Amino acid sequence: MKSTDRVFLYTILIKGHVSGLMLHNQRNFTLKKLSSGNTRIEVMAEDDAAFYGVITVLRDSEVSIIRIERKPIPSRIKKPQNNYKRTPKNSQ
Repeated sequence: MKSTDRVFLYTILIKGHVSGLMLHNQRNFTLKKLSSGNTRIEVMAEDDAAFYGVITVLRDSEVSIIRIERKPIPSRIKKPQNNYKRTPKNSQ
């Protein structure tokens, strides 16, 4: 992932209570059954391919999507760079 890329949190509202979706390949997701009778899925996707993978699973499961929201997640903190400079030994 490039440092200029952004990570997004997708909130997907699905009609009805859904269980057994094949989202086991997605590491960063939650699935919650709501009191309204619908299901909310939250997925953190690092790129479009990861998000489209989730959409493909939902399509193949023949669920009805009510709404999809996308929110950016603040950039990850970069590791500090090592400013140590190696000085060559002087030959005598």
